[in-house]
Amino acid sequence: MAECNVSIDQNKLPGVKEVCKDFAVLEDHSLAYNLQEQEIESHLASNVHKNRLVQKDLQVAKKLQEEEDERAKIQSQKKNIDM
Repeated sequence: MAECNVSIDQNKLPGVKEVCKDFAVLEDHSLAYNLQEQEIESHLASNVHKNRLVQKDLQVAKKLQEEEDERAKIQSQKKNIDM
């Protein structure tokens, strides 16, 4: 193996407390980012679920309205025949 003769200026290295503080800031940023991503995904999933429910409700409502219209039409025709 080749030796690496690199000198490091010890005076320019940050202290342990500064490194720990910087690491904590990066950790907090990462946690906040992950929580935000989870919140966005949850919100989008909720929207998709709500939209599916609305679509299903609309289909049911449309079918019920068509059935009601058909019953009303039949009643109207019966009244016209009876007259």
